Amino acid sequence: MAALAQRVHHILSNGGNYNRLICDVFANDAWASVHSSESVGVVRTTSKALNLQECGIDPDMIGAHSLRAGGAMALKIMGYADSTIRKFG
Repeated sequence: MAALAQRVHHILSNGGNYNRLICDVFANDAWASVHSSESVGVVRTTSKALNLQECGIDPDMIGAHSLRAGGAMALKIMGYADSTIRKFG
């Protein structure tokens, strides 16, 4: 929750308003949204750069859900309760 609060504070402190999306960024004096296709592209490019295909991970099978599942697993490993992880969505 602290990270979410920091993100909202950052948006509002930099000229954003309550209509901004949590994934919006301020760059080159303008607001822009980050789309899931861009996130997937970066993750796939990174997986290729890390040669994850050599470990049996097909970069073309990685999607935005991979980030969500990975985040949930990281929280589980860190000891968060299942109910808390579900609240993060």
